[in-house]
Amino acid sequence: MIKRLRIKFVIISMISILIVLSIIMIGINISNYQSVANDADKILETLYKNGGDFWKNDFIPKEDGPKEMDNPDTGDFKNKNPEMMYETRFFTVKIDKDKNYTVLMDNIKAVTTEESAIEYANNALSHSNKGYIGVYRYYYGTSEDGTTTVIFVDCNKGLDNAKSF
Repeated sequence: MIKRLRIKFVIISMISILIVLSIIMIGINISNYQSVANDADKILETLYKNGGDFWKNDFIPKEDGPKEMDNPDTGDFKNKNPEMMYETRFFTVKIDKDKNYTVLMDNIKAVTTEESAIEYANNALSHSNKGYIGVYRYYYGTSEDGTTTVIFVDCNKGLDNAKSF
């Protein structure tokens, strides 16, 4: 009787520990995923404000310190790594009101043709203005002149880290 009770207690304890650890792991994974999305959204916001590209002056260090940025309008990027503009993989597709496409692909090698970039943009336009297409976090908006700018940031590294955890 005591032996059976001991076995039941051990089983219940193991199941309880497994449940608690699972909840912790799920919480950490959700937090990692949200962190990747938030970081990508900050980058997308900066790129959108700058017309689909980084302004080099936003990320030039001041003489008195390597992490202080010149432009105070960079928001969340103030005091960030000045190498960010070189580390970020992104591409931009601009669509004017006459449906003419302008593709900026200088900062990405994974998307090799303008046609594939335009295909990504058209796919994004059929969804909400922010989300994921594969490993790319995207955002789009339309300016007053009718130009729609669709920006994609490669989140592959961050998503891989979240998945592997």
